[in-house]
Amino acid sequence: MDICTIVEFREALLRPELSFVTLKRVSAHTEAITRTQHFAECRATIAGRNAMIYAPISSKAAEIARRAIETLRGIESRALTPIEVLESEMACGVNGERRCMIVVEYPLRGTTLAKAQYTLTDTTLNRGIERFESELKGNNISHNNLSLDNILVDNTSAWHCIRQYYFTEGSGGDMKALESIRESITQCGILTSTLNEPMSTYAIDPLCENRVQIKEGDLVGFADEAGNKVIECKYLWASDFAEQRALVATPQRRMGLIDNFGNEIIPAIYDEVIYDVKTGRSEVTLSGQRAEFDYLGVQLSEFRDID
Repeated sequence: MDICTIVEFREALLRPELSFVTLKRVSAHTEAITRTQHFAECRATIAGRNAMIYAPISSKAAEIARRAIETLRGIESRALTPIEVLESEMACGVNGERRCMIVVEYPLRGTTLAKAQYTLTDTTLNRGIERFESELKGNNISHNNLSLDNILVDNTSAWHCIRQYYFTEGSGGDMKALESIRESITQCGILTSTLNEPMSTYAIDPLCENRVQIKEGDLVGFADEAGNKVIECKYLWASDFAEQRALVATPQRRMGLIDNFGNEIIPAIYDEVIYDVKTGRSEVTLSGQRAEFDYLGVQLSEFRDID
């Protein structure tokens, strides 16, 4: 099985109908191609689904991916992300005379733990890591390369692995990584004041529901698909839009929920907001009490002590 270069990967993604066997309609964010030790990777949309596409750039990549797929076969766990290996999927070379495998993951909507740790409460984060570790141990598997950037946190605060091609059978391979993540969560308040040097330019993320995150200095906002700023850069963090709603956090670490024009559906004054895209409802926490709000920001229940 051949490997490819990053240039070949980019060219294939720019003309998918000619380069792929099954991914002919993939829409890739080719401006954001990055690499790990064994794979080049790119975020994409496939038939309306968020996807991560990985192409092998090392001689060990194919072996690693096949081993991971075999390890994960038949396991149903909330900590995992749907993943598949497409053999001989991509044409490489000047005339496409070579072919290489492609690995595809379909992550749920979420935010990397690297970002989420700045806005979620310590209680929520610690509950998340305990459940996550329990899932891995219960299925006797190890990711072997866990990091703040290899875990997505969804709108229910559940944790999901990405870059799963490192998985092997047997638990225990993530002990040091999980210890490091716990330490990061503990130190997050200190890190918030020292990370992220000011930037004078925009940092653009992939488009979600016709909105793309932009960044000015330490603060984020949103632009439309034409690049016009529609939501001012005034938040420390924001999730991607889902059903025209996005979670936001202020520099004071107050959370809220906005619509795709920047209107605060739930004012950014709360300790924590968890938005359920399926129901449109949000759990809102303030001073140890929790209440429920609907899609329009109407409070449905009184604030009550959290059990």
